[in-house]
Parts: sequence; C-alpha cells; structure tokens
Amino acid sequence: MMTLHQGMMQVNESDPARAWAAMMISHHQGAIDSARVLLEHAEDAEIRRMAEETIRAQEEEIAGLRSWLERH
Repeated sequence: MMTLHQGMMQVNESDPARAWAAMMISHHQGAIDSARVLLEHAEDAEIRRMAEETIRAQEEEIAGLRSWLERH
C-alpha cells in the first residue's frame, strides 16, 4: 500500500486531467500488484478468479489511460 501511495504522490503534472490520469495509472498498477501477490498465496478458486479478472481489467484501464496521455 505504501508503494502505491508513493507512486501516486510522485506525479508531477500541472494539468489536472493529466495528473489524474497519471495517478490512476499508479492506482491501477497497485491493484494489479496486490492481485498478483494474492495469486501467489491464495488457494480459493473464487478469489483467484477475482484476482485474475482484476489484473485483466486494470491492465485495460492502464492501456486506455496511457493512450489518452499520449494524445494529450
């Protein structure tokens, strides 16, 4: 969690929209990282499926945010 918050606080953007997008990338990456840790340790099939879906969804969100940042 500390790494997640540090990444979000290191965003250096003056434009509020770009700052938000950059912070959200860090936020989504934190979700991916924590889901991967869960997959290393969890045995329950249902929670593992949730973690796998979280990874897929957050990777898509990151791709969309990066695409938006490249265009703006």
